[in-house]
Amino acid sequence: MNSGHLSRRQFLGTSAVGGAALAMGLKAAPAFAQNSDAVRFGVIGTGGRARYLLQRIADRPDIRIAALCDLKREAIDKTMEIVASHKPNTYLDFRQMLDREKLDGVLVVTRPHQHAEVSVPVLEAGYNVFCEKPLDTTVESVDQFTQAARKAKGICQIGMQRRYKTGYVEAIDKIHRGAIGNIRFIEGYWKWTWKLGEGWVSDVEQSGGELVEQAVHHMDVAAWLMKQQQPVRAVSIGGVMRQTESVVEDHSATTFEFPNGVKFQYTHLFHLGTPKFSGELLRAYGETGGAELRRDGYFGTVGQWKAYDGEGNETVLSEGNCDHEEGTLQELISFARHCRTGEKPACNIEVARLAALMGIMGRTAMFDRSAWKFNPRVIEWKDLGTTTDPA
Repeated sequence: MNSGHLSRRQFLGTSAVGGAALAMGLKAAPAFAQNSDAVRFGVIGTGGRARYLLQRIADRPDIRIAALCDLKREAIDKTMEIVASHKPNTYLDFRQMLDREKLDGVLVVTRPHQHAEVSVPVLEAGYNVFCEKPLDTTVESVDQFTQAARKAKGICQIGMQRRYKTGYVEAIDKIHRGAIGNIRFIEGYWKWTWKLGEGWVSDVEQSGGELVEQAVHHMDVAAWLMKQQQPVRAVSIGGVMRQTESVVEDHSATTFEFPNGVKFQYTHLFHLGTPKFSGELLRAYGETGGAELRRDGYFGTVGQWKAYDGEGNETVLSEGNCDHEEGTLQELISFARHCRTGEKPACNIEVARLAALMGIMGRTAMFDRSAWKFNPRVIEWKDLGTTTDPA
């Protein structure tokens, strides 16, 4: 076990993102597992989200947690309680972990603004990477991550569970095959009684804001419905109701316009005064009907994965579940399988890139960083300045 304290810069390495593996002296790794033993994972970042992930897979015989790495010894110790039976080695420097361990895959569960900075050198060293969502918090970092993943020897999977829930997969496939005709309009919201704290989530440099850090799940579903088309433009208005110096929005209303004029209207709210109005909604409106992908509230789930025709008649699009824990388990099982087969993950770099950039686009449309204030305006896709649009 390593000891001592390293700064964040020492932990991440002193090189810039991109070309980082060579500069950091990381050894090359085999891209895919070569034997029938349990797939060996290393984990970088052992906070609350990492513990949530590891609780899902700690008892699986086909997965072994071989190593844990974090800047904070106390975070490692808490996580060790979950995977003690795996007897993982522990590190404060992920370069040492990669140099000393024989790993089939690496789980990157750092804070969002560190995702590219950590994942890029790991990918460049040839490892399979599972990184939590969002891809990252800035256009530049998203582009750097994307470029590295496109060139990588190993696979890159991003943690957005809805791509691994059978209900979403089956329902959206039927919509794509014409269950409601051509999509004309998409609607969504998330409304919470939760109160945003003052930790890293309320630090816009670390989280990217709530449209980036959390609503990326709904950005992904809208892009999925639109067959991964990127929006043409967006307009957004948001702000802060709570007493804080943070500029992370706790309420926002955003509209995206896709090609052919299709709109995606999205509302994201926190600090609701009553649970009666809390809940989640995802709907698609088509030329010949409509689809309910998700609608729940205070009394539980009201409807999901149902289509309605012009007369209001109901058709079930899927009997699949919408359990977040099940989706998380399935994405991790899939990652273990991908480490063996090299198959392309459902939530690959292209999927994650578009969802993250949509969140950043909405955030940019509501907040002017140059003036450091909320200022609603129209942002076109070209205004993002991304360098990784597919040819």
